[in-house]
Amino acid sequence: FVGNKLALELIANDLLSNASKYATSGRVQVSIIVQGKRIYLRVKNDSENLNLLSLPLLTDKYYRAPNVSGIRGTGLGLWIVKNLCVANDYTLDFQLKGNVFIATVGMKL
Repeated sequence: FVGNKLALELIANDLLSNASKYATSGRVQVSIIVQGKRIYLRVKNDSENLNLLSLPLLTDKYYRAPNVSGIRGTGLGLWIVKNLCVANDYTLDFQLKGNVFIATVGMKL
């Protein structure tokens, strides 16, 4: 695949760190998916009380979703991930399926 090793390490580390930090059950699921000419890193975790309205704001600098009160953080992690994805022409997508938060980063093969 085409990728910036340092950027990919930072992206993966930050997504995994956030997933384990904010997972309601402490369970995190990671998968690598190859589809066509793209490869995807997908990180899933349970996240109670996260709402759909928060998803587009998660990559805003200093934004912290309402469901994370009481958990220390700066609101910079996903902002950094977004900027690394933009700088390296990767896609970044967030979904919420029930109480499961899904972050997906896509790269060219």
